[in-house]
Amino acid sequence: MKDYKLLLFDLDETLLSGDWFKEGIIQMIQSHALTKHIDPMLFLEKKLQVPKPLITRFKNRELSPHEFRRARWKHALSYFEMFPEEEVIDELDGCFLQSGMSCIKENKNLTALLDDLQKHYQLAIVTNALYDPMMKISSLKLSHLFTKDNVFQAEELGYRKPDPELYWAALNHFQNLPEQAVFIGDSWTHDVVGPMEMGMEAIWVNENSIPIDSAHRPLKVVSEILELRSVLL
Repeated sequence: MKDYKLLLFDLDETLLSGDWFKEGIIQMIQSHALTKHIDPMLFLEKKLQVPKPLITRFKNRELSPHEFRRARWKHALSYFEMFPEEEVIDELDGCFLQSGMSCIKENKNLTALLDDLQKHYQLAIVTNALYDPMMKISSLKLSHLFTKDNVFQAEELGYRKPDPELYWAALNHFQNLPEQAVFIGDSWTHDVVGPMEMGMEAIWVNENSIPIDSAHRPLKVVSEILELRSVLL
């Protein structure tokens, strides 16, 4: 295999399962005085059904991440004819985040894999995460590998994957060329096509066996992150 120097990881649904979000929402709905009368599974369904106009406005930077999170809460709560003030929505969001973080546990096999990869490559995270990635990294017990120096967050940098500027922020930090890096993630658009378009290789974490829908051919397709051991070590 080519002598790569830098591994760039997506965070959510790659290093971190999305279960934390669902479990955190359910716990918060069941425990908060304002929402405990609501069916938590129905609320989760509505929370996950984000209206396309909201997504478009967010992608076009008409909404900040904070405003987008508020809008999602407003949309889901409106189904139950609840229209709280923004201060209350922010409180709900904070309670959810606390519950969600408590649902994240260390994956010892993942930690061991990343520890071994660090012996051979530089590691970094490039994420569009709406919630503080450093909190997630701490809950995963990966703070010894990922700090603010090697976590590149869309919210802080003002670019979102697949904008090349976000990938370049990581490459420039490590003084690497695109051909020296491999991007690893679950999103075909953000973690495969975007990086490959600018000259990086990509490894697609395709847990659901989604068919490839473009001419791009990643370096490898894996069904789960731990398969990287046989690919990169």
